Amino acid sequence: MESKINTMEQVDQISVDFFAPGYEASTGTYSNLVLKGDVTNIQAFDNFANGIVILHVLEHVPVLTSAITELHRVLRTDGWLLAEVPCSRGDTKTMFCGDTDEERLEKCGQFDHQWVYNCDDFRGRFEEKGKFECQWVTNELLMPNLPQAVFDSYGMQNLQLLCRPKGT
Repeated sequence: MESKINTMEQVDQISVDFFAPGYEASTGTYSNLVLKGDVTNIQAFDNFANGIVILHVLEHVPVLTSAITELHRVLRTDGWLLAEVPCSRGDTKTMFCGDTDEERLEKCGQFDHQWVYNCDDFRGRFEEKGKFECQWVTNELLMPNLPQAVFDSYGMQNLQLLCRPKGT
């Protein structure tokens, strides 16, 4: 996705990752342009970003409210945030996966996932305390002329949370 975004005019992209074990740049997963960072302590000025795309990150964060606070802080008041996590609708409840790799693997199917989210609860956590106003969007609504195969190549599901900050 980075290479596609970097070809767009008037768009400057900064790629950041936590570089968790198993996802290191040395494995060839990342370009050499990706910076190391932590979504709960973003090294950027307040109101820095026009837009933030955060895909399959927040299910790994132990304290989601810390990440949401930081995302709100660095996002401009007229900016936008696009977030995606594995989530389920209906009766599925948000669940903490456990403290050990073994617990997380057993409860959530992946050793590094901290949470399994109910989609509505995940949205509610962003809207809590008036930080964001959010809506669910599909790939077709988000980018109608982009073939589904492109979304698939980036591991994107067909449901993302699009949020705009409320207040400052």
